[in-house]
Amino acid sequence: MLLNPRLMLCIRIKVGAVLENMLLNLQLMLYIRVKVGTVLEDMLFNLQLMFSIRDKVGAVLEDMQLNLQLMLYIRIKVGTVLEDMQLHLRLMLYIRGKVGAVLEDMQLNLQLMLYIRVKVGTVLGDMQLNLRLMLYKGQSRRSAGGHAAQPPADVVYKGQSRGSVGDMLLNLRLMLYISV
Repeated sequence: MLLNPRLMLCIRIKVGAVLENMLLNLQLMLYIRVKVGTVLEDMLFNLQLMFSIRDKVGAVLEDMQLNLQLMLYIRIKVGTVLEDMQLHLRLMLYIRGKVGAVLEDMQLNLQLMLYIRVKVGTVLGDMQLNLRLMLYKGQSRRSAGGHAAQPPADVVYKGQSRGSVGDMLLNLRLMLYISV
């Protein structure tokens, strides 16, 4: 049976086209297979990376938990320190109030001492004047008649001294008398 050459040619062309399409499809399948393999490898790598990240995140979370516990501990300690500081501040304010009162008392005592010193100085000056006058009167009684006895150089006239050695000796005697 003779086939129509045109028909055979047409069949041959069609079969060639089909074979070419099959070959192309095969290449496409291989390409897809390679791509899918690459994707699967990437997925596997990503999965391993996710497990690694999960481990790292777990470690980070544990560190965060530890840090949180440490922060709570520090907060408690800092709170205690702040309470101690507040207590010390109150104590310092109390001491400051007491020291202020003591300083006021000391100032008052100092003013009183200065007042007493002025008064004692006045009394000592009066005693010194009286003692000099007494010594002068004693000298004038002892002197014999021809001429009147001169008052000693250390007798005070109207609050002024002539600044003699006798004045120093008199002051020294008076100080010894007061200290005894």
